[in-house]
Amino acid sequence: MADTDRIDRFTAFTKLPRAVAQDGRISYRARGLLAALWCDRPGWTWTIEHLARTRGPAVEGHTAITRAVKELREAGYVHRTAVPVRGEQMRTAWTLHRAALPGGAAAMTPWLRWSHAVGRDGRISYRARGLLADQLSYARLDAESVALVGGVATLDDRHRIRGEGRAALRTALAELLAAGYATQVRGHDAAGRLLWQTALYRLPVPVPALA
Repeated sequence: MADTDRIDRFTAFTKLPRAVAQDGRISYRARGLLAALWCDRPGWTWTIEHLARTRGPAVEGHTAITRAVKELREAGYVHRTAVPVRGEQMRTAWTLHRAALPGGAAAMTPWLRWSHAVGRDGRISYRARGLLADQLSYARLDAESVALVGGVATLDDRHRIRGEGRAALRTALAELLAAGYATQVRGHDAAGRLLWQTALYRLPVPVPALA
């Protein structure tokens, strides 16, 4: 696949509302799942089993996805429905409710340019995608990167209520580093103490070849 073809796959994007990426009512994992679902066509119906089976090696398992869906349901982002399986049997399925934003429909803007391929990148977990979306939502619309706001310790303090402690966030950041969505360099603060400077990127560097 040519480099331009790979880049085209990543530059197709959806308008992800910043209010979604920054919604502190839900965890980074739930926001990452929500950002992935935002890339699908309106009205698409899905099951937890389907997400756990098809979304890539780094995607969390059935239990973790179930908890994330529970968060999204409590926040009003997804609705439960039923789809036929065979004969008269029915299976529980879910559909996205895009208008369930803090602030209502008016919060659909401003928005974040969210790559479809990033939203569906199974090399990184939903938690890592949620962290990436949250941080990119603070950047200018045309910016290709952003400095990690406040550092991992601040993120831990902000979302401790959702059980995403510092270790979980460090793991998510490590995934982003390994996949090319982040870089780190060592620096020092004004007192001469060691300080890691982290940058997060809208697209991975280099852009991978996707099947």
